[in-house]
Amino acid sequence: MSRKPKLGLAPHPLRLRVVAGRLPFTFPFPYNIDTETDTVELHVSSAVVASSWFRFTDKARKRVKAYAREAAKTYKRTDDRDDYDYAQDFGEAYVARDYQLLGMHRLYVRVRAHQTGSVLADDVGLGKTPQALGAWLRLKREGLCGSLVVVAPNSVKTQWADEIRRFVTNPPKVSVIHGDRKRRLEAIRAEADVYIFNYELARLPQYADAITKLVARLKKRKVLFVIDESSAIKNPESKTHAALKALTSGSPVIALNATPIENNLADYYAQARMIDASLVGGPGKFYNRYITRLKSGKVVAHHNLKECKLRTAAVFYRRTRELVKDQLPDLITELRVVEMDRKQDDHYASVVRSAIIEGSSGAVKMSKLLPVQRAALISDGAKPESAKLDDLDGLLGGDLAHEKVVVFSRFKTCARIAAKRLEHHNTAVIDGDTTDRNRTDIRRRFSDKSNPLRVLIVTEAMDRGVNLQAAGVLVNLDLPWNAAKLRQRVGRIARLSQERSAVLIINYAAARRNGKPTIDDYFVGIVDSKRDLHRRMLGDADVDELGNEERTPQGLFDFIKTHADTTR
Repeated sequence: MSRKPKLGLAPHPLRLRVVAGRLPFTFPFPYNIDTETDTVELHVSSAVVASSWFRFTDKARKRVKAYAREAAKTYKRTDDRDDYDYAQDFGEAYVARDYQLLGMHRLYVRVRAHQTGSVLADDVGLGKTPQALGAWLRLKREGLCGSLVVVAPNSVKTQWADEIRRFVTNPPKVSVIHGDRKRRLEAIRAEADVYIFNYELARLPQYADAITKLVARLKKRKVLFVIDESSAIKNPESKTHAALKALTSGSPVIALNATPIENNLADYYAQARMIDASLVGGPGKFYNRYITRLKSGKVVAHHNLKECKLRTAAVFYRRTRELVKDQLPDLITELRVVEMDRKQDDHYASVVRSAIIEGSSGAVKMSKLLPVQRAALISDGAKPESAKLDDLDGLLGGDLAHEKVVVFSRFKTCARIAAKRLEHHNTAVIDGDTTDRNRTDIRRRFSDKSNPLRVLIVTEAMDRGVNLQAAGVLVNLDLPWNAAKLRQRVGRIARLSQERSAVLIINYAAARRNGKPTIDDYFVGIVDSKRDLHRRMLGDADVDELGNEERTPQGLFDFIKTHADTTR
């Protein structure tokens, strides 16, 4: 007599092809849909088929049904728009493209039909803000939602308010919560249709009571939350994630993020779980199925990416730049290598020596890599030397003399030194210490074509969500840790609203006098390595933001090996 197998997790996802309408739930399952034949591939990886006659046991069948009910939230033919005119809520300043109208409808249906939200993960510069606004305006018009609460990086709060007033035909009353404590509390208690505040405010104890009371009041008449640049909630252990999870509980949430994966799938999971935990399950099961981690928590491998992509199709909605590539500016990218002079080279060598830990392991403390990267940009001392700034000064006075230019550095002190060194080109700097009022004033002056402000030097406080398309050139004095951050930087000027047919991206890399590779080569390697996961999971085209044609990327091991001898 054959032995009946036990019910458990299948080693591989089981897919059943079924005809829509024959299953005991309302909507077709949203994976691999053949719209011509109304046939779907049913994905039931969370349940196993189990009997010696290949029939479902009762327990397995119930589990499949439960999974199907949750996954049924995903589709409901959201790609088939109804006759609603989303454009009626927008003025002449905003003309929506077809894919944006479709995005508005997708977001609207998810809230209306399921009281849950989505991560709108359209690529950088494709107009996520008006899509979220369009969905909310229809929900509000139909009495399905009252207020809108936007949680955004500090750098884009006033930009949200500006776009609402500029795009919407009958602009709602907007309360931007910023300023000193008194002004913030007044803005929280004000009567408005839209409330906009930054992530820090959500977790600061001195505002917790006022924010909690505001949200409780808004929930009585239904509220929609928009989490802009949702990478801020990618760590489920963070105070920001916990604070927003508590605030948004029981209400639909739309998250906006062009780069939902920065480092690994854990980023992706945290955002999906905030939107709809039922579709991704607990962290233990998700990580065991899709991620291999060391005891330290470091992710070393990913598995079953296609299955993961299908399973989270309900939550993530993404269109890439390929969709509108004929309407976007071309990217002209250059990795510009400049050689350090003797003084800066000596300083760089001494910083590298301090970063190499004594001992047999030859490991490098990651915390010490940032000072090395900074040394490749600028030396210490009363008169710091910088081959990169010297070269940029020449470009701004020569080939780029008539261009507005955005310059990025991750280091606040370097950004300020750069602004002083380049001040004869009419510069301004925005970093994490810039007040909301000054930040808004500088951004508006830079965006004004007639304003003489020509060079805007910024830190990572401005690398997300901000529209700086008045510039045609973007310069990276140093590279970020991954491809997602680099894409976010480039997206400040490479946008649909960019009037130029092409934009120039210059990425600086320092070279040593002795010909040895520098830390900049290591960061080129990091960016290259993380582009692959983004492409495989999100379907991105292999856009080269680096301009890396001749430079050889370095891994961390190579960095250690080539710097073991740090003499000149």
